[in-house]
Amino acid sequence: MGVKRAWQPEGFDKYLKHFPNTPALMLPDSLNLTNLFCDHWNLGSHNLEKYLCGMSKNITVILVRGYLGSYMLNNLKAPLNVLKKLGFDAIIMKQTAGGSHKQNVRMMLQQLELRQNRDHFIFCAHSRGGLECLKLLSENESIRIKTKALIMSQTAHGPSYILESIIKGAHQEKNYSRYRALVENIQWAALMAFRAKKGGEELTSSIWPNLVEAVEKQPFNFPVMQTASWSAQPTLWLDSFHERLQEIRPGFAHDGQFFLGDLIWRNFKHVLLPNLDHAQPVVGGFNFDHNKYWLTLISMALLSSF
Repeated sequence: MGVKRAWQPEGFDKYLKHFPNTPALMLPDSLNLTNLFCDHWNLGSHNLEKYLCGMSKNITVILVRGYLGSYMLNNLKAPLNVLKKLGFDAIIMKQTAGGSHKQNVRMMLQQLELRQNRDHFIFCAHSRGGLECLKLLSENESIRIKTKALIMSQTAHGPSYILESIIKGAHQEKNYSRYRALVENIQWAALMAFRAKKGGEELTSSIWPNLVEAVEKQPFNFPVMQTASWSAQPTLWLDSFHERLQEIRPGFAHDGQFFLGDLIWRNFKHVLLPNLDHAQPVVGGFNFDHNKYWLTLISMALLSSF
């Protein structure tokens, strides 16, 4: 049996081969950092670690999970340990899946105020956690002035069609079988068991666009990066909904959780990546090195001018 090839960052444009109905992304070249990401990634883990080890002593890295992230085994724990070994002060924020973004922002602020932090912050946030970081930074100058970068991984600009289907019964006009109804009833029961309904409702189109609008035009004097990806292979069961997304919009690219077009922010710079499922940046797997992923993004924030 041959050895599987490790994940590579090149090849984003191949999404049309898998998802031919995907609309054009309309992302200007000035907001596209993909080539820069590839350059840093291809330096290799050893060089990335060597460079970052020399820049780590004055920085606290704040890792922020997404919706239901606390229920994912080992979510962001491996990157946390690597960052600590390189000399960074690093912490994973405690949040509640079922709470509102306001509750999570308040919890994050309290945690940062109660601990001994270093002089500068780098925020590394996955999915809904990115919006919570934007909210935290827009409302708290004491945190904002210490921040060197905000790195958002697959933070949605548009709503979750999956949660709209499960919670609100939307997107069920076609391809909605009895099997699908049974599956979503089970998923609804799981959200209730997790006490996560309120947080899920925020990700639907009745609330999420208003939350996005409130933060996306805020001027920040530090770089804000967003990674967006497409995926043709499901990975983590809790965060991969390939079949359902293809029922809702056949032939449209997605990352297993959000449609690709809904991962694009108008005013932020982006890294566009292929074959990367929504949960892989926080748990890895399928030959994807999520430790190297975060080190690459942090090195871009510290070593590059963009």
